[in-house]
Amino acid sequence: MDPPISKRQRQSVAEAGGSGIAKGSAADGVLPGLQLCVKQLEASVGNAFTRMSTSLEQSVGMMNSMNSMMEEYVMRSIEIDGEVSWDGEKCTLMGTVGNASKFVLSGIEIKVCLEGDEAALFKHTVKQIQGRKDVTFEGEIPCQEKSFNVLVVVSFPSPGTGETLKVNKSL
Repeated sequence: MDPPISKRQRQSVAEAGGSGIAKGSAADGVLPGLQLCVKQLEASVGNAFTRMSTSLEQSVGMMNSMNSMMEEYVMRSIEIDGEVSWDGEKCTLMGTVGNASKFVLSGIEIKVCLEGDEAALFKHTVKQIQGRKDVTFEGEIPCQEKSFNVLVVVSFPSPGTGETLKVNKSL
């Protein structure tokens, strides 16, 4: 059971705004000091979060920039070549896709179509192309009396984001 509170104690509590700290006590000088300390701590934590947020935004920007440069490098490193041969009965496209970059590229799809027509004449899938290596592909294409261009589309996931990158070459 709590000890009874004297009339004087009740008056001191009321004067202190119900805080339970009597005016004129030793705690009277501590409370403003604690409030100031808490405000300074809040300001310091706020500043730290602001700096951390700015730093994180800069890091994300740098990462996106580096990823874009890497994707551009990898796409420019794809070399596509091919030759159409006719044996009197059918036309065959024999092609090569080279990876001149130092990165291993995985999940490559080679799609061959007539230029201006999205329908694939044939597709060739390659698990991966090592850096500075080539893969070959071959497929039958329609022989036509008129001149035509064959479009080779090489697509693969970006090493950084996984988004599909495409490189085209007309042969």
